[in-house]
Amino acid sequence: MDKTEYEKSYEKALKIWDSLTDINKGEPYLETNESPMHPFQYFTLSRVHHFKVTNGKNYEEYIQIWRRRYNK
Repeated sequence: MDKTEYEKSYEKALKIWDSLTDINKGEPYLETNESPMHPFQYFTLSRVHHFKVTNGKNYEEYIQIWRRRYNK
């Protein structure tokens, strides 16, 4: 069975999360100045109208925005 684009995107986001070594992963469901939100939270909130406009069209873009937001 082929994976959906959503599944592929989520798996990629998890790989990005796992590769982040310079953050505090103690509160993964909250965005703080020490940690971006976990992919689960990002994908949950991405269903909210205009969430992706402010926070990036995908998790990779979100991480870039988070780093700029907190000068990381």
